Amino acid sequence: MKEKDAQNGPEKPTFKIRVKERKLGRYKAMGLAHPDGLIEIDPRTPPKEYLDTLIHELLHQARPSSYWDEEAVWETAAILAEHLWKAGFRKVDLGCPEEPEEKKSKP
Repeated sequence: MKEKDAQNGPEKPTFKIRVKERKLGRYKAMGLAHPDGLIEIDPRTPPKEYLDTLIHELLHQARPSSYWDEEAVWETAAILAEHLWKAGFRKVDLGCPEEPEEKKSKP
């Protein structure tokens, strides 16, 4: 599932990373990273922890066969999340785009 990049050297995943929200209470986890590129995050996770969890699972997807142990992933995600949070990054639900006015007025 990986392809060699001739110019940059390291292998890169050939799958697309997708993020889906799903209640994960029975797994006792805030997030899960699956081998096919799917990341699941519990939507009940508070915003700052959501950011940390997303980064954590992205690190697993970026380097699935990495030499990093789980503690290194935890520490790195926490550092990145803290800096991004201080810089003002937040998850914002923009909802669905509004329908054009002309469609709203038609019966």
